[in-house]
Amino acid sequence: MALLTIGTAGQRLHQVRVETAFVARSVEPIAATDWGTLTEVYVREGETVRAGDPLVRVERDLEIQTEIARLESLIQAQQREQSRLKTQQVALERERQQAQVTLATATTAIQLECQQIPARTAIARSQVASARGEQDALAQRLAIAHTRQQRFESLLSEGAISQIAFDDVVAEVARLQGAWQVATENLDVARTVLGGTGRGDFIDRDRLQGELPKLQLQQSSSRDHLASITDQLQSQAALIAAIERDLTALRDRQQNLRDRHNLDAELATTYTAPVAGAIAKIPLSQGNSVSRGASLVVLQHDEMSPQIAAYLTWNQAQQLAINGTANVFDPTTGHEYPATVTEIDWTGGRVDGIVDPLTPSPPTDRAGIPLPVLVQLAIRHPNLTLPNGSPVVVTLEKHRDLFDRTARAFRLRNRV
Repeated sequence: MALLTIGTAGQRLHQVRVETAFVARSVEPIAATDWGTLTEVYVREGETVRAGDPLVRVERDLEIQTEIARLESLIQAQQREQSRLKTQQVALERERQQAQVTLATATTAIQLECQQIPARTAIARSQVASARGEQDALAQRLAIAHTRQQRFESLLSEGAISQIAFDDVVAEVARLQGAWQVATENLDVARTVLGGTGRGDFIDRDRLQGELPKLQLQQSSSRDHLASITDQLQSQAALIAAIERDLTALRDRQQNLRDRHNLDAELATTYTAPVAGAIAKIPLSQGNSVSRGASLVVLQHDEMSPQIAAYLTWNQAQQLAINGTANVFDPTTGHEYPATVTEIDWTGGRVDGIVDPLTPSPPTDRAGIPLPVLVQLAIRHPNLTLPNGSPVVVTLEKHRDLFDRTARAFRLRNRV
């Protein structure tokens, strides 16, 4: 009984028992080699498959047809816009021609009006001279009449003439005064007519005959309108040219897709399982678009030996060695399997960089809790089937002495 107790105690001194372990099988994503549409899904998540079993089907034809149809829609929209712009261009061209006619008519009328200006000006100057001569003649007669009135006024006071004779002289002065006033007004009118004639305003018998200012305004307005229409036509032409370039590019792209569609002998790809295993995940659904490199199926390998993931404390992990032996106990079946330590992750899978196993304290998370050490083990047993994620109990053998631990720490510290 004492020997059994000593033997059991010795085993406990040289072994580490871990109950926080589980089965973690290797997985492999099946990636798409080309873009297309996922048209068929032959498996379900959790289903087991053999090597060569069909998984999914991706058709490029549907994607190409969809793109061709989209390009056709764009082409039709661009053609409608091009037709609308050409209709506007025709209307603007008619408007431009009308503006040119209006401008030419106004220009011709201005030329005719300008040709009449010298003759009309000469007539207006003659009228001014005539009105000035008449005013001067009346002024002289009025001056003589004023002198006669003064003389008759003296004779009337001496009684040499009668009152009737004096009144006739006063009446003559008043008549001449009125005539001179009318002549002065006529001179002003003649001068005004002469000034307007130089601007193209011709007056004949008190009516305005010339239209040069009006024609000049029409000419200026027509010229501005013509320039505006010309700018619009240039803009329309630039837009039509741009649309034509876009249409050419769209047609070329559509034709390239059609050529590719016609040349592709195989428009669909059926992806099969490279090895036996279980379907862990199907990221896409039937009908989804598929891009090149996208994950279609995640396959969990059956042919590879199950991997065991065990989380240990810092002190426990320091007593282990790579390639160290271990035992894995399956509580469901009660079977025990031999295993080997393949990796010791001192970061627990959550901290970047190298962690020295001989540091006084292990790294911690944000809450200050020490991170566990992740130990990976491989079971040395052919054709073993353990469900992924199932819990197991791992017994690890202590191998590391002080010298070995110090040498490993030195290698870690000097790693580049």
